[in-house]
Amino acid sequence: MDNDVLKDKLHKELNFRGLGGYTMKDGRKIKKGIIFRSGELGRATAEEKEYIKGLGLRKIFDFRNAAETHKCPDPKIEGAEHINICAAFNGLAADFDYSPLSLIDLLSDEDQTGNAAATLYSTLTTSIAFTNDAYEELFKTLMAGEVPLLFHCSGGKDRTGVAAILILLALGADEETIKEDYLLSNVYLEELIEDRMDDHMILAKLSDNYRTHVMASEGVIPESVHMLLEEIKERYTTYENFFLNEHGLDEQGLEKLRDMYLE
Repeated sequence: MDNDVLKDKLHKELNFRGLGGYTMKDGRKIKKGIIFRSGELGRATAEEKEYIKGLGLRKIFDFRNAAETHKCPDPKIEGAEHINICAAFNGLAADFDYSPLSLIDLLSDEDQTGNAAATLYSTLTTSIAFTNDAYEELFKTLMAGEVPLLFHCSGGKDRTGVAAILILLALGADEETIKEDYLLSNVYLEELIEDRMDDHMILAKLSDNYRTHVMASEGVIPESVHMLLEEIKERYTTYENFFLNEHGLDEQGLEKLRDMYLE
């Protein structure tokens, strides 16, 4: 994958990697050097910023909110258009009204596989996959062939992770490949996760919910990708129906996308 090169060029906490090299269900692979994902670019070293500039990026999607971008602005990447569209949890209120009854229904849902904290964090993550202007713009850019492109948020794991899930789904990845890429953030961010656990070692040993909180805040939890995929199928039956209704991509549109980015 792209990561065979990138892992030697960029520090792991930046959570920077490419989608290139993954094998799809039809046997084709995603082209390398085309689609990248990352944490916030302002944390890159001067040397890393020069390397990123050399990737020839045409578009950079910043999924952070105004406060996040103000705190850690993206560096200027010559030749790349910066597009800042927050991909935060806009759709949650429509699915969860914060009432006790909603909480009971959520925790008793047959799709849930973790503890209460895992369920709540997964619900937040799942909500952003639907009716999301940022992801709609991302897919329009992919369909227009305006690549190479990069998308990122703060940690490069939640909003960015969901975007990567949707791209991999559209290109025809199987669920195991999608989960592999999503959970790879925990490998890249392992030191941050372990440091946070060590800071509150007793709590981490006593509370499953605390360990889940650390995993969700510094990394990702497996329940999130499981819930997201199940929610898509529950709402739309098939992934194809999801892309048709959420992004206007019919069978021909998906095949066009695959022809553009697979080899």
